[in-house]
Amino acid sequence: MKSARAVLQIPRLEFIPDALRIPLITSFAYFVGAEAAFLVGTLSDDIFAPFWPPNIILFYALLCAHYGDWWKLLLAVLPAHVLAELQVGMEWPQLTVAFLTNCAVALLNASAVRWLLVRPPWLGTFRRALIFVIVAAGIGPALVAFFGAYVRIYGGGPVADYWTFWMQWYVANALGNLTLTPVLLAFFATHADVRSMPWYPMRWTESIVVLLALFSSCVIAIKVSFLWGGMSLLPTLLYLPMPFIFWATVRFGVRGASLAVLTLTLTTIWIILSGPSVFAASTPEENVLALQLFLTGLAMPVLLLGAYVDGAHRTAYRSRELSQMVLRSKEESQRKMAGDLHEGVCQDLMAACLRARYLFKALPPDAMPEAAAIEEDILKAVRTLRTAAYDMYPPLLAESGLGPALRSFVRDYSERTGIIVSLDLAADIGRRSADVENVAFRIVEEALTNVERHSMSATAQVTLARCGASDDKLILRIEDPAPSTPRRMTVLSWLRGFAPISLTGGLGIAAMTERIHAIGGGLRIQSAAGSTVVEAAFRDAPAEPAAPPAAMARQVYSGRHTSPAPP
Repeated sequence: MKSARAVLQIPRLEFIPDALRIPLITSFAYFVGAEAAFLVGTLSDDIFAPFWPPNIILFYALLCAHYGDWWKLLLAVLPAHVLAELQVGMEWPQLTVAFLTNCAVALLNASAVRWLLVRPPWLGTFRRALIFVIVAAGIGPALVAFFGAYVRIYGGGPVADYWTFWMQWYVANALGNLTLTPVLLAFFATHADVRSMPWYPMRWTESIVVLLALFSSCVIAIKVSFLWGGMSLLPTLLYLPMPFIFWATVRFGVRGASLAVLTLTLTTIWIILSGPSVFAASTPEENVLALQLFLTGLAMPVLLLGAYVDGAHRTAYRSRELSQMVLRSKEESQRKMAGDLHEGVCQDLMAACLRARYLFKALPPDAMPEAAAIEEDILKAVRTLRTAAYDMYPPLLAESGLGPALRSFVRDYSERTGIIVSLDLAADIGRRSADVENVAFRIVEEALTNVERHSMSATAQVTLARCGASDDKLILRIEDPAPSTPRRMTVLSWLRGFAPISLTGGLGIAAMTERIHAIGGGLRIQSAAGSTVVEAAFRDAPAEPAAPPAAMARQVYSGRHTSPAPP
């Protein structure tokens, strides 16, 4: 099990000893959580808060700490509990029972979750989230609620209402473990395996917009039901926040689901406890209980859906890592095999050819044609092996860089296929890292191979340039223009031309996508009306100082000759 410091992210308070830092922070958070719950009680005419944050804070601290440090955390929250409860006039018997039940539910939930799930990510898959829900929102609070009901009884509640108090204590803790606990586990209990999805500015903007839309929809759903239609519109308007909840869940997994549920819970509690209730109950406590049951029933499937989405994202991330590892292994094996063929087998065959020439001189004249045929077969085999070695890994790519390798490949490609290729290379690109140069070369190779196999176009254009004034961002573009003579358009070809490339692409496109993702770039493919454009964007610092900015150097390869493009 990881240490508490490795899992629980806390402020670095250097003036506090290490042994006391986490207990003191837990105690302070426990007290703040209790004060927040009492503030909610003030809004609701001194009834019990809809959920009790101190239990959640203690549970989370126990979950992230070593077993040997649990007694320190329990002792640390005792003065915070006493101070918070005495402020609201709670008597000592009630205060004692409340503290013991708070510690009991936190200990039971933390022990069960640690025993069953062992380590983070606690909500990483559907199965782990289901176990968490059963334990933290089901069995744990339900068992301790048999004793938690006495908190109300020792506070003057009638014994005849024991089961009502049991239900109130249980639902308050279950709702807290389904709303606030997932936020803590998703955002603060970090683990390397849960950082598979990068959060860039657009994702932050999207998340804020979704949460604001969720908050607004909650306000509209409840307020409008009273202003315009009374209770008759409420069942319909309660579904108004659901699209935003599922949006946040599907897009952001457990993090989005937990934040959406917490936003819905806090907004609904704030509106209802400060105004008329949406539930037709006779007392405020019954209204709060109905609200708790509604939010609990909604939070469970949303949290499980978010865990399922995270599990799917994690599986896709691992599959991508595996495919990239396979591609890297393939590249290394091809590079080694190409070197062995070029430096080993080809050299041995050339040595055998030279020795054969020496022996051929001793043959009678009538055997010379056969000897010449043997020599030609050996030279042909050498050319074939060198071509195969070049296709596996072009030596120019490692020796001279991306520009010369592309020029050599495009020239040979045009001579072999007869397709006229226009190659535009910026003169100020310079050398790049070996991985970036190899990925860019392979994308050009695969794209032009697709032009040869699937396109009717007689021309193609390859462009490699810097993006603006940035030295580290490059744009690679391979364009296959539509043929000048239109082919007969059929329904199937029309659908294939305008369908997303992921539906019509084969393994070549998948390989290009994995290659560009391996270096942190992006690939965009547009295919319509017989024309296909492959555009790859990636960042990479130059391996050597680039030349001063210069105009694009264009060469046109037609299979017969190479000429610069007209100005």
